[in-house]
Amino acid sequence: MSSLGQFRCDADYLSPGWLALKEAAIQRGEGLCEYCGLPLGEASHLHHRWYPRDSPDGLLNLMILHPDCHTAIHFGKSIPAKAGSLARQGDKGKGNSTGWQSYIRHAA
Repeated sequence: MSSLGQFRCDADYLSPGWLALKEAAIQRGEGLCEYCGLPLGEASHLHHRWYPRDSPDGLLNLMILHPDCHTAIHFGKSIPAKAGSLARQGDKGKGNSTGWQSYIRHAA
């Protein structure tokens, strides 16, 4: 899986490395939000499930989301979600959960 460095500030999120990871996440998710399972629209966010301390960001700790799903993860807002999606399984979009590990195994 791709990893290019650690991305932490606004300037990083405009870098070619971040944009490459975002595109790879869109491809991995087949154009669907990796949280709610519904199709992505024009706008999408790349969310850190966790921040690795001693290793680079990569597709294992990043997920592609709708902007509203990103808000839901950070502020606990409820969202519509497809049956079987991580959100419907109770995944909070944080950490290396069992649901995320299973999703990654099947998406690889």
